[in-house]
Amino acid sequence: MSNVRKILWFGNDDLTTEQMDDLNRIYGPVIVSHFSGSATAQEIVDLADTVKADVLAVLVPTAVLIDLTNDAINKRPVIRATSKRVSTGRKKFNPVTGVNEDEYSFKHAGWEQVKVKITCETIPL
Repeated sequence: MSNVRKILWFGNDDLTTEQMDDLNRIYGPVIVSHFSGSATAQEIVDLADTVKADVLAVLVPTAVLIDLTNDAINKRPVIRATSKRVSTGRKKFNPVTGVNEDEYSFKHAGWEQVKVKITCETIPL
C-alpha cells in the first residue's frame, strides 16, 4: 500500500462518487480522511499531520485557503473541487416569481490545485 496517497478532505459534505473517482484518476489509489466544521489553517494542517495526509482537499473560506498555501504553514498540495451548473431538463415552481423556471443541479467538474500569487503595485501620487 505504499503507492496509496492519503488525502485529508476538509468540508461539510461527503465526497461524491464522481469526486472520489476523479481523485483516483489524478493520484492513483487514495485513502480519504474526512473532517468538517470550522477551523483555522493551522488546525487543518495539524489534522493532516495526525492522519499523515499527502494532499489537502478543502472547501474553506478564502482567508483560510490563502493561509493553507503559505509554505511557512503547509508544504502539501492544496486542492479544491470545481462544479458546473447543469440543466436537469425539468421545471420547478419559484414561489417568489410565481413562474415555473428551469431546474439546475451542480455536477463535479474536476479538481484544481490552489496556489496564491501576491502582487504588489506602486502608484505614483
